[in-house]
Order: sequence, then C-alpha cells, then structure tokens
Amino acid sequence: MNWTVRRDQVREAILISKNGSATGMDGCPYELWKKLANEHEKRTKQNKPSFDIIQTLTELMQDIQINGIDVTAEMATH
Repeated sequence: MNWTVRRDQVREAILISKNGSATGMDGCPYELWKKLANEHEKRTKQNKPSFDIIQTLTELMQDIQINGIDVTAEMATH
C-alpha cells in the first residue's frame, strides 16, 4: 500500500460495519468493536480511564503495513 491507515478510517470502518454479520478470522463480532469504541468515547468524556480500541487497531494495522506479517506463525496454527 502507498498510504498509511489513519485513525479516522479505522473508526469509520468500525462504525459502518454491519451488525449480525459473520465474524472475521479473530472471531470477534462487529458489535464488540463498536461497544469498545463507544465505551471509550463515553469514558473519555467523563475523564475516566479507558481502553482505546480504535487507536490500538490503528497502530496494529500500521505495524502490519510497515513490517508485514509473520507467515511462519500463521503456518504453525494450521
């Protein structure tokens, strides 16, 4: 890819994902990602500590863009 994934793109992708659809390879339904994102926004507004799933996913995707994936680890699970 010639572009870097941005936080706003990850957020938008999560928010527009269809509820009730099949899970991805991670087994997590879209409702989980949405709930985590909404809870973070709510807790941030309340000045409470929170886990930012959107930031975590953004950093994960950027790391994959830069470094790729370890195919040996993937092959070990099959």
